[in-house]
Amino acid sequence: MKGIRKGESRAKESKPLEPGTRRCAKCGRLDFILMKKMGIKSGFTFWNLVFLLMVSCVKGFIYTCGGTLKGLNGTIESPGFPYGYPNGANCTWVIIAEERNRIQIVFQSFALEEEYDYLSLYDGHPHPTNFRTRLTGFHLPPPVTSTKSVFSLRLTSDFAVSAHGFKVYYEAKEKRTQLTY
Repeated sequence: MKGIRKGESRAKESKPLEPGTRRCAKCGRLDFILMKKMGIKSGFTFWNLVFLLMVSCVKGFIYTCGGTLKGLNGTIESPGFPYGYPNGANCTWVIIAEERNRIQIVFQSFALEEEYDYLSLYDGHPHPTNFRTRLTGFHLPPPVTSTKSVFSLRLTSDFAVSAHGFKVYYEAKEKRTQLTY
């Protein structure tokens, strides 16, 4: 494998990948490792190289998920559902209904690594003052209804184990006003 000298870039290389070549796909960098050609004999050197590659990938890894949802109803799935959400995920979904409505979410599936990965619910925009509850584990939570016209969900996962994730159906419902006499 040709070394990179000061001032050079791997981005100039445009050779097709050979069998046995791996690319750090998660972080999108052009770091190729030709394990066969490197001829690494020492296990210690090999694992140091793997560790450094993993650290550089995690540092540059940005997983796009979440977003703002407007409409009367819809479905939200964790990224990768039902095959598992990515490690290190931090996804926020904000559901916005019309001012006179509130939002009900109904869980159709729920599996997050207990205690380490969790789904935070916010009655409004995701801010500590709007925090409602934190869900984790493998039990299907009951339906939740907001008191406002904005409801937020935030998935947070650690860098180790993941589970299937979740699927939520949401629906905007008209607020019922109480009459006072």
